[in-house]
Amino acid sequence: MMAVLPLSRPVKTKRVRIADLAQESFILFHREGAPSLFDTIMGMCKNAGFSPRVDSEHNLMQTVLSVVEAEQGVSIVPACVRNLRSDGVRFYRLQPDDVRLELVAAWKKESPSVVLSAFLDLINSNAAQIRKKAELT
Repeated sequence: MMAVLPLSRPVKTKRVRIADLAQESFILFHREGAPSLFDTIMGMCKNAGFSPRVDSEHNLMQTVLSVVEAEQGVSIVPACVRNLRSDGVRFYRLQPDDVRLELVAAWKKESPSVVLSAFLDLINSNAAQIRKKAELT
């Protein structure tokens, strides 16, 4: 998980304390689309001693970044969101940095396909590198 702030709000350290975001307006990915992500962020804030003021929720991560870029608030997002390329925001590691989200895939057992088999083979053969990459972000 990473904090996202607009470029106009530089932070002198490489990490942002969650508690330091207590007075900010939050821009989040909508709960309906990712309830565990939304609830995890709420829990992180609660553990830091505050309830975040959520100004808006969006159904696309790119929109979340665009609204933060427009200086409407800050966000907390999964580290992989850095790959979406938004020039107007900066990503910061969170402190504490002890929260991880599970990535889950589901499919109909009765409907195996060549694409599904290839995807599962790819994941299984690269699991160690995927875990290592996830730990570095």
